[in-house]
Amino acid sequence: MSRSLTRSRIRVISGAMVILLASLLVRLVYIQIIQRDKYKNLAMQQRMRKVDLPASRGGIYDRKGKSLAVNIAMDSVYASPNQMSDRSQVASKLAAVLDKSPDEILQLLDPKRGFVWIQRKASFDRAAAVKALNLGTVNLIKEYKRAYPGQELASNIIGFAGLDMQGLYGLEVHFDKYLRGVPGYMKVEEDAIGRNIPYGVRKIVPPADGQDIYLTIDSELQHIAERELKKAVKNARAAGGCAIAMDPWSGDVLAMASCPTYNPNNYGSYDCMAWSNRAVQQVYEPGSIFKLITAAAALEEKVYSPGDTVINCSGTLGIDRRTVHCVRHGNSSGHGSESVSDVIVNSCNVGAATLGLKLGSHSLYRYIREFGFGQVTGISLPGEERGLLQSSASWQRIKTANIAFGQGIGVTPIQMTRAVCVLANGGKLYRPRIVRNIRTRDGVISKEYKVEDLGRVISPETAAAMRRMMQRVVLEGTGKAAAIEGYSTGGKTGTAQKVGAYGYGGGRYIASFVGLAPVDHPRLVVLVSIDEPKGAYYGGVIAAPAFKEIVRSSLIKLGVPPDKGDAVIREDA
Repeated sequence: MSRSLTRSRIRVISGAMVILLASLLVRLVYIQIIQRDKYKNLAMQQRMRKVDLPASRGGIYDRKGKSLAVNIAMDSVYASPNQMSDRSQVASKLAAVLDKSPDEILQLLDPKRGFVWIQRKASFDRAAAVKALNLGTVNLIKEYKRAYPGQELASNIIGFAGLDMQGLYGLEVHFDKYLRGVPGYMKVEEDAIGRNIPYGVRKIVPPADGQDIYLTIDSELQHIAERELKKAVKNARAAGGCAIAMDPWSGDVLAMASCPTYNPNNYGSYDCMAWSNRAVQQVYEPGSIFKLITAAAALEEKVYSPGDTVINCSGTLGIDRRTVHCVRHGNSSGHGSESVSDVIVNSCNVGAATLGLKLGSHSLYRYIREFGFGQVTGISLPGEERGLLQSSASWQRIKTANIAFGQGIGVTPIQMTRAVCVLANGGKLYRPRIVRNIRTRDGVISKEYKVEDLGRVISPETAAAMRRMMQRVVLEGTGKAAAIEGYSTGGKTGTAQKVGAYGYGGGRYIASFVGLAPVDHPRLVVLVSIDEPKGAYYGGVIAAPAFKEIVRSSLIKLGVPPDKGDAVIREDA
């Protein structure tokens, strides 16, 4: 009985063991054969370490191919803490050459990690010192740093990129998808403690480098504009300023300067207001330079001819229980009898208001829109403002009069410059262009920004008449300080009060001058605006001299010959 029971137990245990072994065998077959690939991949993933390979960021160049934004190869310091036998000793040695405290570095050396950054983009001397330590678990890897060889030159246009070569401001962020390229990576097979396995798996996917951006900016003209703008702002003790030089026959921006400016190699040490591009982001009342638009509209609609008498200016004009004043009000008798040309030359508010009222609110509004105001220009720059322009349906007579001489409307410097280009080129509106094309590293154009003719605004005859009026402003009127020896020059002054919390007043002004040269076939249209000058604040006094120097030096650089007299132009720009 007992022996039989023992045999039965043995059979039961043996059967159970057979079943268990069979189950294990089935499981092994399932794991090693059926799910072989799955577990092989899991094991491989545990042994593989991925290292990103950054793409080389595309460059930014001026119209002649001069570098404005480039990459500099630098060494970054990284460590493998999980392979270290004495992390404290490593931290002490690194601290001595990297100008960091040992505790700061020790906190980075997490023993569970196989890769940590110690210092990104170290200086050449520090990288060399780390290499000389020969620590084994601390190594160097090549990375790129964004650099701007011109320093402040065109910085408000270009912007800057961050530590990881990502665009953060200006063209750098606006065209980031083209500039940044596509990162690659490298996968390396490691053992359990993070050491590379000899002859192990190594996979490399190379990065695709970013594309290059070529601008319409001429670095020499940009330097001139920035130099003269900075001088004008300093002399006027002003809050800031802007200068734009444009080719009126294509809309190409040849120079675009803002003040204050900054060095993008060290952008973090500046107030962020210095980063802004006033040419597209500042909205202001243009003041008297806007009279050019009103006069051009009145001539085009044949409301007046250039020599027709507009008004006998007594210094004031009453409109619906409101009064418009010109500069000769009060004890003065006003400007007297004025033609359209005289209104521009004398910069008479009363005359401009009369032009606007005669033209009518709807027609004036239509021309303002056709000249490109109240809408973005579409220039390839981030943060462009559209300005301020209410529908003419809401205008009362006093509103029409005010807008006619540049009050009650908000414009940007780029809008104003483009509008005067219409007068310079015979009546056509062009989209401002600051990017010419985008190219791959082998020089193939992948995207081109062509000159865009947006249509005719005024006739060639009207444009020519306006240029003659502008020339009179420089020869006889408020713009005499803009006269350039050897070159015929035309322009218009503007002095606009800035609006505060309680309306106009407070002694804050924007002084501006916009003009062209040579008059018969202009090569340049240049606008200069000075924000909140101290002391003298008239555009003809503050902005016109800067305009003169920018245009004079730029025409010489462009090789434009003098068009009047036997004047000798010195090559001292």
